[in-house]
Order: sequence, then structure tokens, then C-alpha cells
Amino acid sequence: MLSKLLIILTVSQSPRIFVEPARVEKFYLKGKVYTEVFMVESREAPSHIEVYAEDFIINEKGEAEFKKKLKGYSLKNFVKISPRAFDLEANEKKEVRVSFTLPDTMRTLEKWCMIIFRGYPRLERVPQIRIVREIGVPIYAILPQGNVKSAELLDMGFKSNEPYFVVYNLSPVHIRTKGKVYIEEKGKIIWEKPFLNFVILPFQKRRYKFKIGNNIKKGKYKLICEIDYGTEEILKGEKIIEIK
Repeated sequence: MLSKLLIILTVSQSPRIFVEPARVEKFYLKGKVYTEVFMVESREAPSHIEVYAEDFIINEKGEAEFKKKLKGYSLKNFVKISPRAFDLEANEKKEVRVSFTLPDTMRTLEKWCMIIFRGYPRLERVPQIRIVREIGVPIYAILPQGNVKSAELLDMGFKSNEPYFVVYNLSPVHIRTKGKVYIEEKGKIIWEKPFLNFVILPFQKRRYKFKIGNNIKKGKYKLICEIDYGTEEILKGEKIIEIK
């Protein structure tokens, strides 16, 4: 006798939630209460929203990593969120207020955290599998005297069919980089890739790498990168590379 056990799992759909602004990046003074307002919207379907703060870093690969403790730079423990949980009808919007005060004892010139907006589907029957959607919005709180930025190009080259370069942030605050990397043959650009809004945290380095495909024939070329990090100085590097 053959018996079969049929397991039926009910799966919810992930709600579509949107948050504005996408980031907060401002100068603040110590000892003063500041409040940033975020607008949260649930599109097409009702949802339940939960909001909380997390500490994070951005590693050398450019990936965000959440940390339980972030010595010196953590804004998480100074943040108050209101409301922390609420329901939204389809296409309804609601304000979330995030307040904080930078302490007088602050020794770093910047603190930051990620505000997480987590959306759950609102259903009469709770499914066995719930798909949730999260949106992370960073807050970078910078002291006015931190508006001094410096960076250097540590390395560049060509490895595993990918051009790369490494930038080190010498500043006590984060920098936001943009620019382009390109390959020249006899003074003519044969491949080019722009980049925008790459963040490097204080006294950290970041490795940039780009895929070029298989359209460039074997040979020697000049690799050039130009990096704008928010000052009058533009970092520029050149190196002869060989594509094999």
C-alpha cells in the first residue's frame, strides 16, 4: 500500500513599498535635536510596516555589512523612530519621523546608521511562508568641521579579464565617488565605463572592478581611470595592461 502526504504551503506576495528620501547626508551640530521625515508608501496592496535602525559598514568590495557594534561611528543608539510599526492601505502614504541628537562627547566627525523599512503583506490568514521586502535608507550625520576630504589611488591594473583600481579614503568622513574608467589604443578610446555614487567610509579602501566582455582583441593597451570624490582634485591613474 502506497500512501502519499500532500503538503500545501500558502505563500504571500512581497508588498511593494517605497520610501523617500533614498538617503540623508547632511551637516549637524552637537547637542541639538534633529528630525528627519521619511514618506512611506504601499503600492497596489495593503501592508504592515516595521521600522528600525541598524549599524553597518561598507566593505572593500562595496557591499553593506550590518554590525552589532560600530565603535565611534554608530548613530543607531541615538536614534528615535516614530512610529515604529503601522499598517498602510493600498496606495496610502505615511510619515515616519527619525530624531537624534549628536552627543557633546562625540570624538569622530561623523556618525551613521541604516534605517530599515520592512514591509509585510496584510492578510486575514497568515501564510506558512511570508515574503517580506526591506528598504534601507542610510543617514550620514557629519559635523561641519568634517568638511575636509582627501583620498589617494593605491593601485590599478587588469586581472581575470577585469580592469580594477583601489582608492583609499584618507578623510575622517565618508566620500562619495564618481568618474570613469576607460581603455585606449593609440590614443583612441575603445572601451569606457562610467560609475557614480560609490561610497568609501572614513579611513577605508574600496576596490572597483569592471567587466569588459570579450570584444577587445589580444594586445597591449593603456588603462586610465578618473575619480571625482567631491573636491577640486581629480584622481587620475594610467597603466599599460595586456589582454591575453
